[in-house]
Amino acid sequence: MCQKCVIVIRPDQNRVCRDDGSFILNYKKCFKCNKRSFIHNTIPKKEVIFDDDNHELYEEIITYYHQCKECNHVICEHYYRFELAEAVQEYLMECFLCGRGSDIIPLYKEKLSSSKSVNIVNNTKIANPNITVNVPSSILLHENSNNSNSDDENWE
Repeated sequence: MCQKCVIVIRPDQNRVCRDDGSFILNYKKCFKCNKRSFIHNTIPKKEVIFDDDNHELYEEIITYYHQCKECNHVICEHYYRFELAEAVQEYLMECFLCGRGSDIIPLYKEKLSSSKSVNIVNNTKIANPNITVNVPSSILLHENSNNSNSDDENWE
């Protein structure tokens, strides 16, 4: 992995986890050809682990390489992992260019009085569409009770 092509090695991305694309703002230029051209991502390698016995575990690992589009110099490898286990969704990203990010989103299995049955949570696709989870409506995006124009007021 080429440390000379990036501005900051593994910048902290907090809760941001990309399963595709590039963090172009952190791209300095290609060390090999000395140009700042587009970044090409190789075809992703995807590994899926699904536990058919108890439907409690689903894991998805995606890896691909960021390359200079001009000379095919490999800038770095991008690693992304998504795991759905028990009552949480876990995300992890590790990449010289895109940085480090991780997030854990709790899912509630009990039926709550103010919950809705959904297959999409926070614009994130649930891995197995046959699994239905109950999520309190207060944490769904754009479904707050007030008519305010700002979504930021409802986030803690």
